[in-house]
Amino acid sequence: MPELPEVETITRALRRAVVGRILTRFYGYAEKLRQPLDAATINRSAKNRSIVAVARRAKFIVLTLDNGAAVVIHLGMTGSLRIDKKAEPRRAHDHAVFALDNGEKLVYNDPRKFGLIKFCATDAELKALLGKLAVEPLSAPFTPAYLAAKNARAATPIKTQIMKQEIVVGVGNIYASEALHRAGIAPERPAKSLSAAETAAVVAAIKEVLKESIKHGGTTISDYRQLSGREGNFTRRLRVYDRAGLDCRHCGGKIRKITQAGRSTYFCEKCQI
Repeated sequence: MPELPEVETITRALRRAVVGRILTRFYGYAEKLRQPLDAATINRSAKNRSIVAVARRAKFIVLTLDNGAAVVIHLGMTGSLRIDKKAEPRRAHDHAVFALDNGEKLVYNDPRKFGLIKFCATDAELKALLGKLAVEPLSAPFTPAYLAAKNARAATPIKTQIMKQEIVVGVGNIYASEALHRAGIAPERPAKSLSAAETAAVVAAIKEVLKESIKHGGTTISDYRQLSGREGNFTRRLRVYDRAGLDCRHCGGKIRKITQAGRSTYFCEKCQI
């Protein structure tokens, strides 16, 4: 599943590719993704509108149009976006196409159809969709004090805690494991057991690993591709994720794999306490 660095990587590439372009037509080839895909409404309302901004909120990509409306995209588990620069036949699982005034096409592909494309005619509709999302991990409000307040009474394992979208958005499974390794914190520790210094280390590690992954184009484990079609280069920099049985690159201990809340967790049994 694309996580925050992957979505941010795509968002930045989209900003360069489509801001200032005019949507000449929208084609929808699936009746339903995660929700019904209302291609007629999107085409009628967004046609001949200029894209004035592209932004990310959590794992949502927001294309803002010159009339204040927005098209919101979520990639779900297996969704991807690409730019076709010339007339090309539709590929399997191409479910939506945004035709642009320069002849290029922004194509949404999703084998499992767990993604989302939604039109928000007004800012109020956009706020209704995204307004209740929690704090961004790379924003100034995500501080040690903020996380400490959320952890104060939580017996939840810290790895599960930092993946809760109602606490902080976008810290997915890969980066939760990676951040806790960098912070030296065992993933099974109850959140409320962390000291002030440990909490600060976790916050710093989350910010550090997300920024580093964005710098390297995100992480490709299976499906994720950048807008250009390339894989994410952060995969080769992973310290614990998907490295069960291998030596820790920090201390030489062994990387272990356990299951928490139905998700695979990777950690070093020696340097994470």
